[in-house]
Amino acid sequence: MSYTNNCKKWCETDIIFFDNYIRNEKIIDSCKITFLSNMLKRTEKAIIYRIFKKYIVNEFDFIYHNNVNIYEKYLFYNEKNIDNFLINDFIKKEQIKFKLNKINCTILNLVIDDTNNKRMIYYNSIIDTINEINNLNKK
Repeated sequence: MSYTNNCKKWCETDIIFFDNYIRNEKIIDSCKITFLSNMLKRTEKAIIYRIFKKYIVNEFDFIYHNNVNIYEKYLFYNEKNIDNFLINDFIKKEQIKFKLNKINCTILNLVIDDTNNKRMIYYNSIIDTINEINNLNKK
């Protein structure tokens, strides 16, 4: 595929098409990223970057981690990858603070949601986040 618009400024018609497509789709998965890439003649990374900068960053709840709607809509990345993309530019201390806050919110959700299946997901999420913090401290 030829990416003739690669590194070029986005024209108004491309922006309108892109915005309408993202707003109207219930989920954005890898196939839709490829479709947008082909339609707009841009790389998939450029499409993903624009989605993050125009949508995910603006919708993301960094304080209460109420981001289920984001994780369910933007399926081209999993929850961990979305979080890591968003905190990539943070210094290590801020990344750890983000992850600790996420653990705190997960524990609060554990108290609220008492279904057994959700508990296991929450427990595994906490363990994974603790492992991520441990890996950050090793760097």
